[in-house]
Amino acid sequence: MIQIRIVAVFCILLLFTACKEEKIARTPTTPVNSHKVLIIDSYGPKNDWSSTIIKAIHREFNKENTLNEYQIKSVHLRSKKKKKMELKETITTTVKTIENWQPDIIIACDDNASKYIVKPFLKDSEIPVIFCGINWSLSEYGYPYKNTTGILEVSHIIPALNYIKPYCKGERIGFMFSDTYSERKILTSFQQKLQEDIKIWPVETFEELQSKFKKAQEECDILLLGELASIEGFSNNGMKELVESNTIVPTLTDSPLMVDYAMMCLPKQAEEHGSWSAKTAKRILNGESPESIPIAENKNAIFHINKTIYTKLGINLPQTLMDKAVITE
Repeated sequence: MIQIRIVAVFCILLLFTACKEEKIARTPTTPVNSHKVLIIDSYGPKNDWSSTIIKAIHREFNKENTLNEYQIKSVHLRSKKKKKMELKETITTTVKTIENWQPDIIIACDDNASKYIVKPFLKDSEIPVIFCGINWSLSEYGYPYKNTTGILEVSHIIPALNYIKPYCKGERIGFMFSDTYSERKILTSFQQKLQEDIKIWPVETFEELQSKFKKAQEECDILLLGELASIEGFSNNGMKELVESNTIVPTLTDSPLMVDYAMMCLPKQAEEHGSWSAKTAKRILNGESPESIPIAENKNAIFHINKTIYTKLGINLPQTLMDKAVITE
């Protein structure tokens, strides 16, 4: 009988204070030649990044699913906007889903799925786990475990930053981001990689973003934009108007949700994370050990230039580079 270790929800990091250990018994319920795949999404079905990963997972499995070889189910933690007690309830529900549905493999998407589910409940269990979309570092979760492998989400913004610096009026770097766990983790990685001071502007509302964006233009020479589309009151039209009217320093981003708002964007590809995870899941379901599969990093990026902001700033990048860019208005 395969079991996974269950530590009471009250033990999870700072959310919980009481500690209790239980066991979930896993009974084989899947028909012969049919595999259950559980996707644990850190966010929600309306999050563009998450939904693209999940679609890529389904697409890869459906290539060879004419005989219904795979059953796929998704659960969403919606962890960005939930309060502690609401999140605790969602974690409890997710653990019950694992117990009741008895998946053959789990794909954990983005940091919070590892933080709230994999690390406390699935570490070194007999259920294989593939993680994807974890930002830069694995140390917070103690990876790798004997039952895991995955793909790291790494940024292409550092080489882009070094390339654009000669076109800036100074060397002051700023970073504006939604005030979430994942974005602060990215901030830490930027600070470690760049080894220089970064002026930061965390924001929680669109009203706050509008005020800080204008201020940032005066206090830095290049502004990095993190993921901002999830903040309260965010408006696509409002953001476009804000950046087109107020940008006076080069802006860079690697978030696919921010392509329309920065001068230069090298967005990470959610499809790459989903496709890699599904292909790797099939390898494991066919008998390979998770710990024998090396942890990967995303490699794909498409170079974007926002023509409106680029023209306004009067920057002239080499034509060889511009010829490779996707030009957006």
